Amino acid sequence: MATRFRLYSTDVAATLTPPALTTPPATLIAWDHDPIKSQGIQITPPARRGQVIRTGTGVVYHDHGVVEGDGTLTVTGETDAGEWLTESTVSALRTAYNSTNTEYYFTDGLNCWKVRFQSMNAWKHQLWAEHGIVNYSYEITFLIVGTAI
Repeated sequence: MATRFRLYSTDVAATLTPPALTTPPATLIAWDHDPIKSQGIQITPPARRGQVIRTGTGVVYHDHGVVEGDGTLTVTGETDAGEWLTESTVSALRTAYNSTNTEYYFTDGLNCWKVRFQSMNAWKHQLWAEHGIVNYSYEITFLIVGTAI
C-alpha cells in the first residue's frame, strides 16, 4: 500500500506527490503506514503577535497580526493502531533530524508545508521486539516555516 505522508528536501518544487517527480528530491522519506487511525496529525496554528499595554485609564492593544510559519505540526503514529515505522525509516528520519538548519517539505497527501524539525521521539514496541519484529511508535514535531501548497 502506498503511503501519502512524505518528508522531502527542498531542492525540488513543492508537490503532494514527490515520487512522481521526474527529478527526484535528494532526500525522500516515506512513512511506512499513514498515521490516520490514532492522533495522526495535529496542527497548532500561529499565535497572534503583539502587546497588551495597560494604562492608567484603560488598555492599548498593539496587534501585529499573524506571522506565517509560526505554528507547529505534530505527527504521531502508534504501533498498536497499525501506524508503525520500520527501523530503516526511523534511521532516515533521525539522519534528517540531525541535519542542522535544514528545511524540508512535508506532505500528508492533501497539504504541503515547508518545515524544520523541532523534536523527534521514536520508541521500539517491546512486545513485538520479543518476537523478532522491530517496529516503532513515534511522535515528530515540525516547526512550520510556511505553507508550500
